[in-house]
Amino acid sequence: MVKERANLHGGSIIRAARKHRGLTQDCVAGLYGVTSRTIKNWENKHSEPTFGTVQAICEDVCRVELIDAISMAFDEQEKQVAA
Repeated sequence: MVKERANLHGGSIIRAARKHRGLTQDCVAGLYGVTSRTIKNWENKHSEPTFGTVQAICEDVCRVELIDAISMAFDEQEKQVAA
């Protein structure tokens, strides 16, 4: 049986890529040119980044392929559900 996965929020994908590279929210914000509050809002699901923003942050700032970041975010989500 295939497990059904819940929808992923763009902020969860950014968080996974950021943590994989050991970057802080402030660091990602500075490198991407947004405020740290914006990154926090995305990661805390208070607002949603565009797909292009998620891709750019993952690939250009964190140097993680988007598909890898999505996979990491799904893994993290499954860990939280199992706990």
